[in-house]
Amino acid sequence: MKAAEQTARNTAVLPDMMLILKEANDKQDEMFEIMVEILAISKAKNKDEAESRFAKVMRKITDLKDNAESIEKLVNYATMAWKAIDTYFN
Repeated sequence: MKAAEQTARNTAVLPDMMLILKEANDKQDEMFEIMVEILAISKAKNKDEAESRFAKVMRKITDLKDNAESIEKLVNYATMAWKAIDTYFN
């Protein structure tokens, strides 16, 4: 049951992610790349690799020149991915 609840929480953000991409217009490729890198945090083989991936994504989000709402959502998604993998390694 816990796994099903986690899956539901994790997939709840998908419609928001699609909306960010749709609204990004000239930055769709850049946004998509960041989203892929956010998801790649979960592929880390250890905590150090996860931290490195998270830091890299956060730098890219910080450098992004887009609306504040999209940036905030990306930061939240990256943080959720980081917390999930951090829990796994602890």
